[in-house]
Amino acid sequence: PVPPALPSASDALPKIKQLERGSYYVQLGSFTQKEDIDRTISHLNNNKLPLLIQSAGNGDALRLMIGPMNEGESAALFLRLKNDGYKNIFIRKN
Repeated sequence: PVPPALPSASDALPKIKQLERGSYYVQLGSFTQKEDIDRTISHLNNNKLPLLIQSAGNGDALRLMIGPMNEGESAALFLRLKNDGYKNIFIRKN
């Protein structure tokens, strides 16, 4: 018999439809492949960041985000991640 598949890192993350009003988030990317989300999560694993996934509303795309945070926290995290090599990230506010 085939053993059951182990849950992936992205399976354990909260899934949301809407961002919290007035809160800031750092978006790490929009992905259509679960493996790409899991790969990104594995690079961040030791950071203990409040990761979550939001449906992008256009089919199967999912946004991997960090938050909610206040404006100062999001700006500091954004700069740290940019310096760590994350090139296509940005801050979102609802």
